[in-house]
Amino acid sequence: MTHTYRLPRTIADRLDAATRGRRNADAVLALAQFLARFHSAPGRLGRPFAVDRIALADHPELRLTEARIRGALRVLEEVGLVERVEVPGSAYKATEHGLHRKPIQWRFGVEYLPAFSAANDRAQRARGAPAPARRPIAPPAPPRAPVAVPAPSRAIPPAPLAKIDSPALASLYSGDRNRAAPDSPLEAALERLRRGVGA
Repeated sequence: MTHTYRLPRTIADRLDAATRGRRNADAVLALAQFLARFHSAPGRLGRPFAVDRIALADHPELRLTEARIRGALRVLEEVGLVERVEVPGSAYKATEHGLHRKPIQWRFGVEYLPAFSAANDRAQRARGAPAPARRPIAPPAPPRAPVAVPAPSRAIPPAPLAKIDSPALASLYSGDRNRAAPDSPLEAALERLRRGVGA
């Protein structure tokens, strides 16, 4: 499978100018592109990495010998694309075969980091940056139950007056309704007298 990764244009032009006339210019560019492909992604940019010349020798995507990798790496350090990372402690580690030198740690030079970062941003925009997270839309509040409004109290109409057919009763009813209540025992007695005689 052919990979389409290419060095950012500004970095490729800078390396091309720095290696013009060198016999190993093609190896320098090939190694720079290989390292950038695996170590310049947003999550790895600026972190140390090792360059195992033996493991990379004759790699199918690099096609460089161990000697050519060593020479290309030296040039990349000279032009500042990579720089050594100082590892605290001893440079050697004990193994069953004796002391072995720890692999040298590298990282991309600080002058090249902005170009790698800008290339990552362009690649992300080309792929389509994820849409910003939308604020959750709150579900509409459930409609409130209608408040029962008590019906206005309907005044109970007074019972219709009984139909009075008898003129005598009608006269008596009118007289009771219109006359004021007696204020004294004498008036009460006179009232009873009037009722008795039919006045």
